[in-house]
Amino acid sequence: STTNSDGANPSCSLVFYGNALYGTTEGGGTNGQGTVFAINPSGGNLTNVYSFSATATNGLGVYTNGDGTSPAANLLLSGNTFYGTAEFGGLNGHGTVFSVHPDGTAFTNLHSFSAVTTNELGRYTNSDGASLQCGLVLSGNTLFGTASSGGVFGNGTVFRLNLDGSGFTNLHSFTTSSSDFSRTNG
Repeated sequence: STTNSDGANPSCSLVFYGNALYGTTEGGGTNGQGTVFAINPSGGNLTNVYSFSATATNGLGVYTNGDGTSPAANLLLSGNTFYGTAEFGGLNGHGTVFSVHPDGTAFTNLHSFSAVTTNELGRYTNSDGASLQCGLVLSGNTLFGTASSGGVFGNGTVFRLNLDGSGFTNLHSFTTSSSDFSRTNG
């Protein structure tokens, strides 16, 4: 992983808060695992707000850490806290939901997605999902999101959890695909 001071490969839209624009990068940063950054709207003064931590392999070829890697989705702002998803990393290597303050403090891994097994179709399955590529939505004090793989059948999930990380619920596991990849419900 390439390391640098500001991040690399931003692939989502920005969020305006205070006097700055905030976003994520999938790579780069202090440990090469992505960043949350802020930039002045008139240009310049880019600040690396948070660098995701280095990873280690768990012996199964899965890279894990405490906070996630490759945050590729938009940040969601609620009050003075950003909420986001990391596609990989976390305690089991399959992504996280996180929160962080705009100054980079109070980073919290709200949920690390669970380890996966491989089903008869070669799909990665687990109880909650894996590989988070989209952002979150908020209703009241509940975050909602999707995982593009994992779940009971290996075709992804829709999930919810509270702003404090409690109450994680897999709302739906998309059904099993046949070998020609046709699907019943998505």
